[in-house]
Amino acid sequence: MESTTHKALIVSDYSLDRKGNSVEKDAQHLDVIITYCRSEGHQVMGILNGFARLDVSHTIKDIYFLGNYTNSITFKHHSTRPRFNVHLIPIYGAPFTTFSKFNGDVNMDDVVEPTNIKESLISFIYYGQRPLRDKIVTKLFNNDLLQNTIYHSHHKQPGENIIEKTDSNKEIYHLLPLISDFPYDDGHNDYYPNTIELASKSLFYIISETNADLHDSKFNVLTEKSAVPFFSKTIPVLFTLNSLETLKYLQDLGFDCFTDIIPEEVYKIPQDDRIDEVLKIVKNTSLDFYTKNQQRFDKNYEIANLLSKNNLNYVLDGINKIVKDNNLSVHNIV
Repeated sequence: MESTTHKALIVSDYSLDRKGNSVEKDAQHLDVIITYCRSEGHQVMGILNGFARLDVSHTIKDIYFLGNYTNSITFKHHSTRPRFNVHLIPIYGAPFTTFSKFNGDVNMDDVVEPTNIKESLISFIYYGQRPLRDKIVTKLFNNDLLQNTIYHSHHKQPGENIIEKTDSNKEIYHLLPLISDFPYDDGHNDYYPNTIELASKSLFYIISETNADLHDSKFNVLTEKSAVPFFSKTIPVLFTLNSLETLKYLQDLGFDCFTDIIPEEVYKIPQDDRIDEVLKIVKNTSLDFYTKNQQRFDKNYEIANLLSKNNLNYVLDGINKIVKDNNLSVHNIV
């Protein structure tokens, strides 16, 4: 069968922005781009907007993004004429694919096996100011559960508050940072293994995922934050745009999401109300639950490590499937 494209380009999400000139020179009659988002995957619109500015963008019919998504979704890119189709395709095993030597994001050799001693009920990582995260921190404070809250920020130095002091968040401004000497190394991403080590001291871990580009529950992104509870042997507490879909996705990967403790019905409750319901469950759960159920946590840890080690295979399988399903002829890889 004749190929459906003149030329397909395979490129990583980061090199697409950085190698715009080389793409321009070698993009005559380019119809399709296949790219993989090595880490967060939710910054797809920024990458698309950069590519749309290239002169050859008018020849593009389809761009396929392999990334940390829970389902496939297709939409038209808004800034091109004619608009090209954007296909978001899940990488199997995401977001655990973030934790791999291949990506260069996290060296799993630096991640120590989590402690089996639970010191606090719940932990939470505060990555940048968001209204929902502000509410979670406030609720944790009101319930005397704030002791294992962790923060990261590119913009703040140790000892500074991560959130700006404004009228809208003055209620919790004085609460952060909770761990002012937390090691943050943007060059080596040491905060991943340190996060896992600290989170492992708790029984529950709050996952708070947002969507930087498409505020749509159909576009469900899982970043490294969604992998942390399984590497740290904690019970995941989901706050994503579509938590039921996230729950099913994680269960399909083989994970025990402890729905005997946090029932599926909890994830049908609106997020703002869900905080109170979750904290009731947390406060009524003994730290002894871990000791009595350690094999369940150990199994999750094993699955997470297995998924991270197979990252490259999952990416290549995804690329090959796109090429095969769409009968593409690949002429260049960047």
